[in-house]
Amino acid sequence: MTGDKALVFDVLYAGRDAPPHLTQTMFSVLGPERGKPTTVDGFGDKAISYHDKTGLDMLNILKGNILITIGMHGVPAKTALEQQKSLAKKILAKL
Repeated sequence: MTGDKALVFDVLYAGRDAPPHLTQTMFSVLGPERGKPTTVDGFGDKAISYHDKTGLDMLNILKGNILITIGMHGVPAKTALEQQKSLAKKILAKL
């Protein structure tokens, strides 16, 4: 993905597309390979942001049994987080 811009996102519903509690388990293990994720307040029950090993700036949100993952590449980290938050608000409003 070098030099390109990318936006990837996924919404996973436990009990619908996945076994119950899978979303909580996935949220607890997702995160940076090294270092500590940053907590993001005001989104779902829990939310974290981090830079992953593939070069994506990630925002993971857990709301009940729903896991939302949003990744961006090719923009500064601060810009990515602001755009991810904007998209997350739109997704959360539809749930």
